[in-house]
Amino acid sequence: MGDQSGHASSPGEMRPLRDFQYQMSPSPLSSPVTDQTPKDLRRSASTGLSGLSITSTSLSSPLDGSRSSTSGPRTATLTFKDLKVTVQVRGAPRVVIDSVSGYAEPTKILGIMGPRESGKTSLLDTLAGRLTKNAVYEGEILLNGRRQQLTYGTAAYVSNDDVLVGTLTVRETVYLSALLRLPEGITHQEKMAFAECTIEEMGLRECAAVRVGSTFHRSGLNDGEKRRLSIALELLMRPHLVYLDDPISGLDSASALCLMARLKCLAKDGRTIIATFRQPSTDSFELIDDLILLGKGRMVYFGEASSAKEQFARSGYPCPQGYSAPEHFQRTLDPAYDEVKASLSSVQDPEKKELLFREETSQVVRALASFYANSPISTRASLRRCELAKKKGAVLVSNGRSANFWHQLLILSYRSLLNCTRDLCYYWSRLGVSILLMILIGTIFSGLGDSNSNIRARVSCLFVVLESLMLVAVLGGSPFFYQDVKLLLRERLNPHYGAATFVVGSTLASLPFLLVMSTVSGCVVYFMPGLKTAFEPFIYFVLCIFATLLSVEGVMMIVSVLASSGYMVLTLGLCVQGVNILVAGFFMLLDDLPKTLWRYPLSFLSFHTYALRGLVVNEFQHSTFSNTETSNGEALISRVYGTKDPSKWTDFAVVMCLAIVYRFVLYCLILLYERLEPLIVAVKSQHQQKKASSRNLLEQNRRPGDSFIPQARSVNGHGIDSSEQRFVETSKDDTV
Repeated sequence: MGDQSGHASSPGEMRPLRDFQYQMSPSPLSSPVTDQTPKDLRRSASTGLSGLSITSTSLSSPLDGSRSSTSGPRTATLTFKDLKVTVQVRGAPRVVIDSVSGYAEPTKILGIMGPRESGKTSLLDTLAGRLTKNAVYEGEILLNGRRQQLTYGTAAYVSNDDVLVGTLTVRETVYLSALLRLPEGITHQEKMAFAECTIEEMGLRECAAVRVGSTFHRSGLNDGEKRRLSIALELLMRPHLVYLDDPISGLDSASALCLMARLKCLAKDGRTIIATFRQPSTDSFELIDDLILLGKGRMVYFGEASSAKEQFARSGYPCPQGYSAPEHFQRTLDPAYDEVKASLSSVQDPEKKELLFREETSQVVRALASFYANSPISTRASLRRCELAKKKGAVLVSNGRSANFWHQLLILSYRSLLNCTRDLCYYWSRLGVSILLMILIGTIFSGLGDSNSNIRARVSCLFVVLESLMLVAVLGGSPFFYQDVKLLLRERLNPHYGAATFVVGSTLASLPFLLVMSTVSGCVVYFMPGLKTAFEPFIYFVLCIFATLLSVEGVMMIVSVLASSGYMVLTLGLCVQGVNILVAGFFMLLDDLPKTLWRYPLSFLSFHTYALRGLVVNEFQHSTFSNTETSNGEALISRVYGTKDPSKWTDFAVVMCLAIVYRFVLYCLILLYERLEPLIVAVKSQHQQKKASSRNLLEQNRRPGDSFIPQARSVNGHGIDSSEQRFVETSKDDTV
């Protein structure tokens, strides 16, 4: 990260690198945990689990092990000066952050507060190097007084959505994450010790054996514990900088306070914590050390959080009696209160008249920003920032490495297999529904003969079996496919593993269940209609169903990446499979399909086409039928299905190849999504900004009425005597 003037560097250059640095904190370790770390030193960090003790001591040197050109404590100090972030909205530049300066020190929590659309997340993403593709920034960002990129070992970014595996316990979640990310040179017992230390660090020991829980598993952790678990997963790498996007959103006051207390402990252990907040409770607000207040992208305050309330009082906006400081900041800076004021002006509610005594938010922001820029607090903050920027601290360079591909593949496959086994709704419910459907289909088509009237019935039976199992996979598996993709994208935010590891691991974990489902379904339905009674045709029937289910899951995973919600996954999945059914050759022979689009490429690329044709060939090839115009099976295949020179094993191979191709497309799509995700976020942001602009335009076009502004006199040229503050009613013709 460094100085940016004019046009900022592209976000792709600012995304976290995949170099890892491992360090135990808090712990007695004085060096990062790598393959070269002596085993006796690792064991000295903790005991209590398999002969290893777990202690939690204060971290005196959080960055030990990082290469440094200077001596002194290895901590992470972030300074930033005159940051300006501009985004392109429909080809026109729009400033979302303007002239923001400040610093973040070790052992302290820097809070970024402001109402909706004030620029909190944009500022956090700028400091973390995660700006969207359509955004550029100007200004200077220094880490330990140097221009350097943040790497994965030095920083962690925690989003405000908790995407976890609901069937795993807290200990299993942290432990498996440690196995995925820590080096191979560390033994399993030592990795478990690291996991236990992290669990203790985030106050999760009492619920370590409790399953996380999810939408489909109501019992489990509460929201506060889930949020702490999400943070614990990122602390495994012992980052020096921790960025949190609204960590207490959606939590009750007790859970939020518990989380803030844990963050405070993490800061005291030597980490630098930067977090955004919207409106914390009074207790949570008191645990914030330094505070940045934003309004409409402008900084109206930076300094100690405890002094912000007094600063507002000096500037002419004192906190009313009965209001907390965060609530007062929200009321003062949130443009939504302009609409409240307009609504109350029309009804003249005497009980709410205090809301009428406020200026427009844009005027308030300008007044607060101007007053702060000329205040002693701003001068002291600038001097402190310059002092920190001149100190050349440690160069934070990662020198560790993650577990290799095969080790990560083994752990990820085991985690997926464990989840599928424990989750009754993932595969077991689908298996039960499939068995029930196969019994119904078997009884409907039971006792098919070899007459001419039953030939079409045999083809219909094969078609219904194939498509019923496919629809069960789509309807029953869509929510879980979407959850798996969400988990992948969240873990890829701080790269836990590669996209290839996820694709291969999830596929390997699903193979046993798909094989069981295919075998059981085949055994139930195959013999009831009187299909060809031979071992080889039965084995092919089962294998063809298996390949079909494997292909269906590949398609649904692709849809899950493209969709924005679980309902959208289900809708798009049904549409895709419906089109595939239409071109499979059952309703119309393949040669009769329109060549453009329907035959090529839809039917040609559809696995339904080859799976159904393979089953038909498997049933009719080398068979003879009585009371028919054509008794030869090969001739019947050509007449009924329009196939010449059929080869069922070729069709089976094509279905398997398509299953592999779908997963390769999934892999490419994940990589493409990560590149396009900032653009997708930017489009959504533009839509929200358009709505906000329309709302502001409506407010500007509203007939101006009477307004009220505060007047107060200056005291010694520095502050405002709030005791003599009075509200003066002015009309549009008055001059203030």
